[in-house]
Amino acid sequence: MAASRRIGWFSRLAVYLLAVTACQFLVGAFWTQGRVLRRAQQRALRTIGGNSPSEGAASQGPKFGAQWKKDWTLGLRIWVGTTLLTAPGLLLMWAGWYAGWQVSFHKMYEYSAVGVGLFALGMTLFATAMFSVPVASARAGVTQQLRTFFEFRTNHRIVQGARFAQIGLASAYALAAIPLWFLVVALPLGLGNGWEGDFVSGQEFVPLYHWLATLILYPIYGWLRHVAARAYSQGLRNAVRQGRLDPSDLETREVEWLERARLANALPRVEIPKWRRAIGRTLVFIGGGGRRLVTFFLWVALAFGLLVSQFFRYTEFRGWAVHPLVHAPWFSYGGASSADGADYRALEKSQFFIDGIDNPDEASTPE
Repeated sequence: MAASRRIGWFSRLAVYLLAVTACQFLVGAFWTQGRVLRRAQQRALRTIGGNSPSEGAASQGPKFGAQWKKDWTLGLRIWVGTTLLTAPGLLLMWAGWYAGWQVSFHKMYEYSAVGVGLFALGMTLFATAMFSVPVASARAGVTQQLRTFFEFRTNHRIVQGARFAQIGLASAYALAAIPLWFLVVALPLGLGNGWEGDFVSGQEFVPLYHWLATLILYPIYGWLRHVAARAYSQGLRNAVRQGRLDPSDLETREVEWLERARLANALPRVEIPKWRRAIGRTLVFIGGGGRRLVTFFLWVALAFGLLVSQFFRYTEFRGWAVHPLVHAPWFSYGGASSADGADYRALEKSQFFIDGIDNPDEASTPE
């Protein structure tokens, strides 16, 4: 018995280290994301009732290669759907960032409102998209379908079914971003103070640092996905019970879950007069205004953290396009580019910005 437990712990540790290593590459991050989402939705939907309809077959032990392919495909779909929903906001934030630096470098302060306006609009669009992105990702983990990202009416009603859970979810993302950006910012600061030491050059230290940081960030990412999956299961259950969602609006796998929990036909649909429905919706909207406002600013805080981190760790377009906690757990900001020093040169640019802040008269542009 003790031997089997030790084997179990060693196997879990091996999978954990494999996932941490996979997060250093975008292709590997797709597999990690799919695996985390699959496990998160299985645990969260057990709160609705029963086991997954596909869990019985999975418990018989599918081949590793087949499961790896399924997880990788799911992770890719999640990344595509999330990118399409958040791209407008992130692109505007990226454009505002560069517009702001152009204004600063060329002393064109009369155009300063351009960069600020673009970035503010980008943060607004990003925060608006994040109201549904975590729930849509959790739904895609259940349905295995990309189209669930664009079923806006269904996703909105699921979000409405877990109103207070949405505040908790946004708070979880905002808090999880603190260690992420701390570790991102700490790299150029540490290199400037000689973290790498005599045994390894700064260029070789970058990928090692990314791997060590992922040991901390990967569990945080998994925790966020579990929180999102629970918010989704709660919202789905409440929306069906309250008659906001009809099972016919859901995907087949979701209906199977509800039938196992005996919720699909738990409550008969009651026809409510339109005038009473309108009054009720108005009161709910007014009462929920403060809650939505708090949630919105929490998502704005997540976007603002990205801006602050760019001042200390310049990651060019990659840093705006792939948020490690939102799009895919790609925690290596260097990847293959570290081999030719490209990422290290980006760190030198970051150090230039830091030096410019501390000693503006002595800072010099790196070659």
